[in-house]
Amino acid sequence: MSGFALFASTSVLLALLYLFVQLRYLKSWEQLPDNTAPPFFLPQSSISILVPARNEAATIGVCLESLRTQHYPGHLFEIIVIDDHSTDETSRIVQSYPDVQCIPLSEHLPAQAPINSYKKEALDLGVRLAKNELIVCTDADCIASPNWLRHIACSFESKHTLHMLTGPVLVNKKSGFIRAFQAMDFIGMMAITAAGYPLGWHQMGNGANLAYRKSSYLAVGGFNNIKSRASGDDLFLLEKMEVHFPGGIQFLKSNQAVVCTRPEPDLKSFFLQRLRWGSKNSALRSLPIRLILLLVLVFSIATLAALIYLLFNPGWKLLALTMFLLFAKTAADTILLRSSARFWNTSIKPLNLVFGSCFHTLYICLTGLSSLLVRNYSWKGRNVR
Repeated sequence: MSGFALFASTSVLLALLYLFVQLRYLKSWEQLPDNTAPPFFLPQSSISILVPARNEAATIGVCLESLRTQHYPGHLFEIIVIDDHSTDETSRIVQSYPDVQCIPLSEHLPAQAPINSYKKEALDLGVRLAKNELIVCTDADCIASPNWLRHIACSFESKHTLHMLTGPVLVNKKSGFIRAFQAMDFIGMMAITAAGYPLGWHQMGNGANLAYRKSSYLAVGGFNNIKSRASGDDLFLLEKMEVHFPGGIQFLKSNQAVVCTRPEPDLKSFFLQRLRWGSKNSALRSLPIRLILLLVLVFSIATLAALIYLLFNPGWKLLALTMFLLFAKTAADTILLRSSARFWNTSIKPLNLVFGSCFHTLYICLTGLSSLLVRNYSWKGRNVR
């Protein structure tokens, strides 16, 4: 078999595997029931909301307003902001809200402490100081839907064997391709996150919309033994919870329990964010998710390699192969994205679907390979790994 034939057959196989995985995700996503709380539900759970914040003066005010105005009994929840050595006006803004607690991490952990994950330390401090059993976490640059707490409480009160709940996080739509791509990417990630649970392939979540019982957190030792990486305050804790409480994690599929976050403003900040996320992938214990991530990376590399080779060595066979790979990628992504977008009451422009799928191929190659090679990076003024 010639080199081209081997490359072509391998690439086609990867494309078919990718399409198969996406179709399985689609079926699982669409079969997952809507977890929206019934209108007559009266919450009883006492909740502690944790918001770790570092230099978030531009967004913390809007975030806190969305939390303070939740459609939830005011006496049943508290808001705790853990200020992670902010050098801007974050602390002052938080302290201007009399019903919000502001806890300086600096009083418990020096700014130059020899650790790698200050966010995990901030969350751990918040959990231990929280007075309520149900812990709900979000980020300081996020806006929570008005019924967010209500739907979280309903899930825990209706299922006493539930130990952790992951919820939907979407990106606010803004102009510009990079921002539009991030909104589309999150729509796809939410479908994959939700679908992975019933499939038994993985337990995924986003720290901007995460809830768990305080007793469960303490039972697994919190973030102990998983603080070696700056990222992963969500996935590593999910893995620990699943080991100790098999079947005790679920995804909250409800378009009324969404937390919205800001898109990264430019290509550089987007790349650094995804590099930070990708840095934890090699440490994930779940074999299925590691295999799926590997499939996506290798398929993306094969597609990009075919495109680059075509530019320098044009030929109808290579053109046909490249077009097939791009079509398979776009088609597989589109069917899942459209289904997910309908549920979240949004839409995606056809051109964004096409260009977004192509850009996804490129960025997966860049961030995937970079995360394997780059061990240290800068995030919010700190050098971490």
